[in-house]
Amino acid sequence: FIGTIGLLVWGGNRLVLRPLLILSRAAARFKAGDLAARTGLPHGDDEVGGLARTLDETAAAIEARERKLVSANRALRVLSAGNRAMLRSKGEHELLDDMCRVVVQAGDYRIAWVGYVEDDPGRSVRIVAAWGVTKNSLEDLRITWDETESGRGPTGAAIRRGVAIVSNDIATDPDYAPWRELARRHGFASALALPLRLDDSVIGALCVCAAEPDAFDEGVVEILSETADDLAFGIATQRAKVEHGRTRAALQTAEERFRAAAEAGLDALFILASVRDERGDILDFTFTDINPRAEQMVGMARGQVIGQKLCELIPINRSGGFFDKYAAVVATGTPLEEEFSIDTPEIKAKWLRHQVVRVGDG
Repeated sequence: FIGTIGLLVWGGNRLVLRPLLILSRAAARFKAGDLAARTGLPHGDDEVGGLARTLDETAAAIEARERKLVSANRALRVLSAGNRAMLRSKGEHELLDDMCRVVVQAGDYRIAWVGYVEDDPGRSVRIVAAWGVTKNSLEDLRITWDETESGRGPTGAAIRRGVAIVSNDIATDPDYAPWRELARRHGFASALALPLRLDDSVIGALCVCAAEPDAFDEGVVEILSETADDLAFGIATQRAKVEHGRTRAALQTAEERFRAAAEAGLDALFILASVRDERGDILDFTFTDINPRAEQMVGMARGQVIGQKLCELIPINRSGGFFDKYAAVVATGTPLEEEFSIDTPEIKAKWLRHQVVRVGDG
């Protein structure tokens, strides 16, 4: 009888008290913030098994949600820091380096790099910036954006298809096989490639590598895609600045050459701008510039002539029909060249030949 009681007590401890103690300890760990806490008990149909299932499933769901929040905050830090980097960068290469640095430092990712599309026969991808690893160590990746094995990885596929491509488990992803050794050597287990679009074409990709697998869920990809779009906008802005500077330099050079030719020329040069009414009809022309030979012809200094109206300064232009001819050149774009005699006190010469061409809108 005593042995039977002992057996019942032992069985009760094993079947009831011990599982309850395990549940209590797991619940305490979970309450203290250990989201990895699990009971380890079988999820049976009895009350203890049901409690274990509820606790384990609740802990797993909250842990997964926390993991997503951490990942999203990580990506949001990259987006915010990337915007600040765009404001500071003073050139395209500096912008690319800054953005890669931001991805690694603000997002705590392992590696970030940017590759540009090359329009060569092999459709290669050229590494132009990297952080977390030297750019030289990536140059032997031999990534392409064609349909061959070297183009089926995230980078080539993102460029070719124009969408974000994720490899959340590099160890088992067959498309990542050519670069698996590189991933092992540099310690990353998942990768994301984001296309960089300028106008209607993809010029390259921003690639982000994380130390852990499954780092890039749908929410993270969406946020980091905004970072890639911001980077593409920054690249376009930097290139526009460079092009604007080239245009300004070319215009300045052309203007300097034109000015030198005008100043040294034997012909009188007058530049006029059309004066229009509300309907767009030309009423007169104003002088916007003249050269020294023109100053001699009209007997007035440049400063006295600029801003004056053609027909008011030299009335014969209207009465002699010259105004109508100039207006016709503006309207049709057809140049005028003719010789004519002139007898007016404002013009010292008595026989002239003029050549009239339209510049801009008249």
